[in-house]
Amino acid sequence: MKPTMFRRTAALIAAVLLLDLVAASVHHSAPAGNQAAVSIPVLPRRADPDRHVAPAKRPAAPPHAAAPIAIGEPSGHASLVRSTTATKTSWVASAYPAQSRAGRSALRGGNSWALIIGINDYAGSTRDNVGSYQDATSLRSYLTALGWRNDHIMLIGNRSATRRHVIDGLRWLASKTDAASTVVFHYSGHEMPFHNDPDGDGESLDVALWLADNNLLLDHDLGRLLSPIHAQKMWLNFAVCRAGGFNDPGTAKSGRLITYSSPVGELSYEDPSVSHSVFGYYSIVEGMKSGHADANGNGVATVQEAFSYARPRVVDRTSSKQHPTMNDQYGSSFSLVPPAPPAPKQADPAPQPSSCTLPLGCRHVEP
Repeated sequence: MKPTMFRRTAALIAAVLLLDLVAASVHHSAPAGNQAAVSIPVLPRRADPDRHVAPAKRPAAPPHAAAPIAIGEPSGHASLVRSTTATKTSWVASAYPAQSRAGRSALRGGNSWALIIGINDYAGSTRDNVGSYQDATSLRSYLTALGWRNDHIMLIGNRSATRRHVIDGLRWLASKTDAASTVVFHYSGHEMPFHNDPDGDGESLDVALWLADNNLLLDHDLGRLLSPIHAQKMWLNFAVCRAGGFNDPGTAKSGRLITYSSPVGELSYEDPSVSHSVFGYYSIVEGMKSGHADANGNGVATVQEAFSYARPRVVDRTSSKQHPTMNDQYGSSFSLVPPAPPAPKQADPAPQPSSCTLPLGCRHVEP
């Protein structure tokens, strides 16, 4: 072989070997297309430092993929309206015909009444919530599972929860209850604080429900609407920022138990990973519906048990930013199970037959 030909052959062989080395290197790096990367181990995702770890002896909560977000501090504009004496509307009768017709009865749940308000969807540019409406629907489904009548529960949600409609709902509740009723009032949504004492009650901080039409219902005015609601026992639940501010005299009364998702100086938070407020998830979903709050094992979680179960978990989940509080003026264990109907009254015994033998007396006739 000529030297020139030899050199060309050697160069060709070297080029082929170099191409083989490059191909091998590419094969053992990231695969192309849908080819499975079987030779590269995948490291597990690092644990989220804000992730809640469920305690032992109960089912683990859904994984928390993100930090909670505050329910309050919404962007947007809201209007403060003070009047609560507007003419009664026919909205309840048209929107809730069954609830409008319902009356008290001796049947189980026949004197148990609930007004439940939850707002995710706000008008205009107001920031929406992610779990307030779900708090409301979870509470309604829990009450019906306990035996509450559907036509004794009014749930006003999202865009329907305007100031006018909420006032109508409160008047409906007052019209249905009496001194023997069991009553629930729940609100989850936005609020707005005031430092200028707009209601003249001397409070350094007033709060108002921020309703779906961006109109406000001040704490003092809410108390005036809640005050005439009669009940043997009443639970009020506020899942809202600065919830403890809703404590005016018409709201906090003897015979009532009030649970607040946070005190007046704190925000309350929602958890997008479970689509509820943090307080609503632990108190209603886990505590009540799943039964984890049933501390004494009698088959039902009372309101106080649900609160005691939820509070430390809310504090933990929000990294000590939120500390639920309770105002208990009921004083006894508050069960939401409707009382059993009264036993039927026994008929009077039939009179014994008799035969009169004297004008002034009767002689009993033996059967």
